[in-house]
Amino acid sequence: MNADAIGGYVNMELREAPSGLHGDALWQSGYTQKDNSYGNYRAIASASDRFFGDNLGAYVLLDAESYDRNADNMSAGYSTFSSTIDTSTGYRPIQVNSVTLDRHIETRKRYGANLILDYRLPDGFIKSTNMFSRLNSNYQDNNVGIDYQGNGINFSYRSGNGTTDLGVNTLEIQNDFGFMSADINAAYTYSRNYLPPSPFYQFRQTGGVVVNPLKTINVVPDSLATTVNYLGPANTYLTSISLLSSDYKEYDKVIRGDFKIPLNVGSSVSGFIKFGGEYRGGDHTNNQHTPYTNIDRGSPIQVQMSDSILAQPWGSSLKYDSLANGKLPAYNFTSNNSSLYNSFLSNDFGRIYWAANPTLLNDITSYVQGQPELSSIYAYSNGGATNAGGWTDGGFQTLPNNYMYYENYYAGYAMSQLDLGSDAMVVGGVRYEQVTSNYTAYNLRDSRSPATQPAFVQEVT
Repeated sequence: MNADAIGGYVNMELREAPSGLHGDALWQSGYTQKDNSYGNYRAIASASDRFFGDNLGAYVLLDAESYDRNADNMSAGYSTFSSTIDTSTGYRPIQVNSVTLDRHIETRKRYGANLILDYRLPDGFIKSTNMFSRLNSNYQDNNVGIDYQGNGINFSYRSGNGTTDLGVNTLEIQNDFGFMSADINAAYTYSRNYLPPSPFYQFRQTGGVVVNPLKTINVVPDSLATTVNYLGPANTYLTSISLLSSDYKEYDKVIRGDFKIPLNVGSSVSGFIKFGGEYRGGDHTNNQHTPYTNIDRGSPIQVQMSDSILAQPWGSSLKYDSLANGKLPAYNFTSNNSSLYNSFLSNDFGRIYWAANPTLLNDITSYVQGQPELSSIYAYSNGGATNAGGWTDGGFQTLPNNYMYYENYYAGYAMSQLDLGSDAMVVGGVRYEQVTSNYTAYNLRDSRSPATQPAFVQEVT
């Protein structure tokens, strides 16, 4: 029977250190068949002891692990082809719009530490629990997107090295002082999900699918794999460069105290006075950043950017298809890692036709974002709307998903219970609660000028 069924509750408490010195250690390692690698591991070590006549206890635990989460993921997109119901099926006909093949390579690492301290008082205890945990995710995605309605093949490369942190600190004091008993608790929690600037590169080959759109109706995606006509890296071009980052933080704190004073008036009246309070505060903030640029020679700033890239020492090996188009063929960035081209789900839905080596792409990104004269703001200021392009890092890339949220909760109470002999009892009390919150975000209005992007702060209290 669960606790709710009997009107109770479950109180899970972390262990206290037993008497005497104790220690444990664990090591595990494993093999992953998918990528033929051996190196996953998990290590745990703990120790505990009590000191000062067994009054003070300490328990320490450390752990670390590393494991791969490589995967091949296929997804498909569909849409209704007609509003007319097919009498043979009883449903509207649907068509295959796209198939995406994602070769996901990821190594996850976890680190953790626990420290539990407790001190025994004559009529109570003091306990402190402290925990920290970090999850590190180092990943890359090589995607092939087969566009059956647009007759093209989209390629993309994305990588990141994100961390998720969690910290908890608690302090609990319980003691009976004779004239009064006290139960005091304080806790602080911290969490952060952080993704530093992570590159996202997109490529496209037009004319990569040879299929009559009518042949994509009411079929399964694997039946269309033979219609893909990959023309090689010379006909696949870099279209855009992006840097994606996010930083979400959450802080919460709680302080609570309950105090109880016994009362005895003569031999027939007894009871107690109880009072206390609680404070909870939370801060939540989110920041996202999505700057980008397109690769072409369609405006003066785009021409300037293309010429500047070629002029760099690392850019001398780059080759455009022509200075007129300013397109960078994919052969400038082809990966020689043969494992990226291994069979993808038996190649039933297509295969990894091409994959990117990010080295030169990272050089281009680092250079372009660091040159003020290649920014979209500079371009607009020196050419107006006819000079669109450049490294776009305005309000729409920094503010739409940013917000701040603060909440504070205050509560206090006082009550008394008096037992008047064995036949009557009087109970009374008062309680006060207050909740305040503040939410701040941004409302943007479209503007032709990235230099004068209107951004209105929306604040709700």
